[in-house]
Amino acid sequence: MNRREFLSKLKITFPESALIRRRVLGVLRVYDALDRHINRLKVKTGLQCVAGCGRCCENPRVSASVIEFLPLAADLWMKDQASDALKILEDAEHKQCVFYKPDPLVEGKGRCGIYAYRPLICRLYGFSANRDKKQSPIFVGCPMIREAFPKEYGAAENLSDQKSEVVPVMSDYGAQIAAVDPELAKKQVNINVAMKEALVKVGLLVKLNNK
Repeated sequence: MNRREFLSKLKITFPESALIRRRVLGVLRVYDALDRHINRLKVKTGLQCVAGCGRCCENPRVSASVIEFLPLAADLWMKDQASDALKILEDAEHKQCVFYKPDPLVEGKGRCGIYAYRPLICRLYGFSANRDKKQSPIFVGCPMIREAFPKEYGAAENLSDQKSEVVPVMSDYGAQIAAVDPELAKKQVNINVAMKEALVKVGLLVKLNNK
């Protein structure tokens, strides 16, 4: 479903005062702001992902917090797909993201099956900076992008070195997510575990609302 349909159904499924609804909307607002920020960086530098690349998605050690997956969990419950997703996630703790769809013919290629609801690290990786001990931003790039687009990559590094606000900073957006719900954001776990815990949490509220 598109964003308008999602928000409309969210309002029906969860009452206006429901905590889960406020949390989901809070996370989506952070994601929207980050997407706009990254787009500014792309326009300024020409930086982009390598077409069809899925190398970063193949890493089984990607982690996220539970709150980052509340929008995905709400979407799956509203589409009656949550039970199937929970079965897939049951024994996936040490595996790559279960929603990654690798290309069956080309190694290293693939696509995200939950792109609109992907977590912070998936949005930030290759297009952001991290702060060093002196709080100076250090560009955190993707080696695949660096090899394919060296000029554009260098432009992004230069902007980061100049402390340009055009470059998103990981910790800044992590703090924004944590502000939505500090408890659900305080622990980073395997990406599949985070998804599973988010589905369980939203599922409990769905059952309470249906009583």
